[in-house]
Amino acid sequence: RYSIDRAIETEPALNLFDSTKAVRILDDCIFALREEGDAAKAVLDNKVRRFAGTHKRSRTLMRVAYLIIAADQEIVAAERAEFDRLCGLLDLDHTQVWPG
Repeated sequence: RYSIDRAIETEPALNLFDSTKAVRILDDCIFALREEGDAAKAVLDNKVRRFAGTHKRSRTLMRVAYLIIAADQEIVAAERAEFDRLCGLLDLDHTQVWPG
């Protein structure tokens, strides 16, 4: 968890935001996904879709998502699949933001 917090605090694209608030939002989203399941996922999908159409914003969002996924140094297939799915919501080619 500390790795995720550090990634959020050190990502230059997030310098404009309060990192404590960003971590709190992440915690709220994780809690909602655990408690509400598909309903929370639908809400979050709609929030992600708001970034579609603006390449720079979409790319930045997914770059932050990658940092969170990679923070623990262990990327599992389900994380990669979700990343690719979110890129699809944004009409973004995942190879533009996933290193390697």
